[in-house]
Amino acid sequence: MPALATFAIVAERDLLRGSRNPDQYIADLKDQPNQSVLKVHHHLSVPHRIANFVYDYPFRTIALSATPLVGLIYLEQSRNANIQFSQKIMHTRIYGQGACVVLLLSTMAFHDWMSKRGRFE
Repeated sequence: MPALATFAIVAERDLLRGSRNPDQYIADLKDQPNQSVLKVHHHLSVPHRIANFVYDYPFRTIALSATPLVGLIYLEQSRNANIQFSQKIMHTRIYGQGACVVLLLSTMAFHDWMSKRGRFE
């Protein structure tokens, strides 16, 4: 079963890479350098670079944002000395789950907006 999941993940990544930049994908398959694909992002501002990163890697963005967010929620809950440890864990789970749902919805809405508008160039 893990082999099937690994295959599905790798195949999905290849399909996404091919759909986002077909010329580069075909050049990679043929092992030829592609001269038409030159990515220069030095002229972009930091918010535009972040927006492009969120558009290119939405699930990586969610994982990299949600993990510290839940950790900070637990840190805040651990400072409350009036409740038991199990209650701290339960509060962290509930608040963290709500925060992750909001993060997921906002990231996917942003990704949808970027897919209609296009990348910052």
